[in-house]
Amino acid sequence: MNGLMEPLDDAIAYVLLAAGRSTRFGGDKLLAEIDGRRLIDIALHTAEAAGFARRVLVIGPDLAGFKSEGWTIVVNEQPQRGMASSIRIGLPHASSAKRVVIGLADMPFIGADHLRRLASSEGVVFTTQKDGTRGAPAAFPETSYDRLMMLEGDRGAASINWDRADTIEPFESGALVDIDTKQDLEAAETGVFGV
Repeated sequence: MNGLMEPLDDAIAYVLLAAGRSTRFGGDKLLAEIDGRRLIDIALHTAEAAGFARRVLVIGPDLAGFKSEGWTIVVNEQPQRGMASSIRIGLPHASSAKRVVIGLADMPFIGADHLRRLASSEGVVFTTQKDGTRGAPAAFPETSYDRLMMLEGDRGAASINWDRADTIEPFESGALVDIDTKQDLEAAETGVFGV
């Protein structure tokens, strides 16, 4: 969906994780392009189109100085410490929100409608991955923030043993493709994902 949706309640925040080291890609993958658009710009636009008024972007030191209007940008100076470190750095900038959606910038085909469904859901909600497991993007109520802040290493929020957590599947075919290698990027450009 290209058009902007109605604004969400500004008590709902979006935290976009974009501090990965891109070691398998061999360079900063978020500046790589699909159809003339950089991955990071696609991710930013999707969140904006979904109607998030409160938006936090966590970047690595290689992108320090990156700016985008309407985003609070924070730098994870030690992205080698894993995804958990980016969650711990980004979440405090959204801590006054009653709900937060956490997404990954290397998933360019997640649609605005899916992010909006997560934002409008209740409790802890993950996205159903291709193998049936729980993963990103995911949404959390404020009662879960303390547990998220205790994450360590490269373990995401799905590694926590939540008492109750739901999952939803994205509507879009191919939405769960993430770009980790140049081969992934080539497949994304041609629409051949090997799934």
